[in-house]
Amino acid sequence: MGKHMVQNAGIIAQTFLKLSNEMFFALDTDKKITGINPSVSRLLGYEPDKINGKDVAVIFRDQAFLAELFTTLGTKPFTPRKETELVSETDDNLPALLAGAVCTDESGKTVGYMIVAADLSDYKMFEGEVKIGYDELMALNSILTSNKNDLEESNTKLVKIDKLKNNFLSMVSHELRTPLTAIIGFVKFIENGAVGPVTPKQTELIGLVNNNLERLLKLINELLDMSKMESGTFSINRTICDLTDTISVAVNDISPIAQSRNINLIKEFGAEKVMINMDAYRISQVIINLLNNSIKFSPKGANIWIKVRLIDFKEIIPPVYVSLEGLKQCRYYKVTVEDEGIGIPEGMHEKVFEKFFQIKKDTYSKPKGVGLGLPITREIIGMHGGRIWAQPTAEGHGAEFIFIIPAE
Repeated sequence: MGKHMVQNAGIIAQTFLKLSNEMFFALDTDKKITGINPSVSRLLGYEPDKINGKDVAVIFRDQAFLAELFTTLGTKPFTPRKETELVSETDDNLPALLAGAVCTDESGKTVGYMIVAADLSDYKMFEGEVKIGYDELMALNSILTSNKNDLEESNTKLVKIDKLKNNFLSMVSHELRTPLTAIIGFVKFIENGAVGPVTPKQTELIGLVNNNLERLLKLINELLDMSKMESGTFSINRTICDLTDTISVAVNDISPIAQSRNINLIKEFGAEKVMINMDAYRISQVIINLLNNSIKFSPKGANIWIKVRLIDFKEIIPPVYVSLEGLKQCRYYKVTVEDEGIGIPEGMHEKVFEKFFQIKKDTYSKPKGVGLGLPITREIIGMHGGRIWAQPTAEGHGAEFIFIIPAE
């Protein structure tokens, strides 16, 4: 793996650490804390400048548990997750599900430890009803293992950190996605009353858990897609299929979200069947992404239009920041998603396709995602030989996203 790819993977993994609700503690070989992620400060109250350099024992209420953890790490690369209590800065107890792992260099020498802890406070309120195997979800049976690679600066601290982040990203995509999907299904199983009556309060809490799990799964999928794109391993599988049918299925999939806000999804297709060579799954991903953005930024009762029209190459008139160089000079299908939302501020239409970009403005004060959906969408359309852009409109008069895909 080249240095550039490692750095990109490191950026993605570092962003995931910042967004994660999990608490992460990096330790040196003397078991002193060398780094924490923002969740530690949020949940336990410790700031990096106050906790770094201290023995990890200060955060454990049960010192015997800590001793057992390091005894296990003396013979195994990682520990199974177990419940314990952590100590906050104000000496309060925080129930947590915790595991540890050994960090090694390429020669197998131990260079430190990583402790991962999940806050169990909310789950304790309905633990008896929603015992969903949290241990399996967060099993870290392969985190931070040493992988051989051709890194040129293998003896430097920067390369070691990048390797750690890369291993963690791989663990997220391959170890968490499958059990997370299963747990989402199990939560829905409980929500439907399959294991007994569910009270209104429990239903509300289960709904919150399910929403957070869905968001985490979406983030994991987006991180995996972006990682594959950065490494050049992302691919599409094209077959001759119906574009309008693919769009209709995507609209049906997202309709419950639109209906919950009384938003109307209006289809305007120029033809009943549009047979083209495309990856239906990935084009559906594009449509759902665009519609999801429109729904999130539109007021209740608004309209969203999805239009499909056949155009000649000479009719393609994108903004100046979109290059048509390399496109086939043939006919294209133009797909437009137009809404009545708050729109995109002037000068931001190109930036919304940048990785992790978030519009910083009072109107957008509440986070609406992590900024990966549109970059992934642009990559998918580009791999189909097309282009995508946000059509400049007056701010406050809705957003309009357009993509073109070859008809021939």
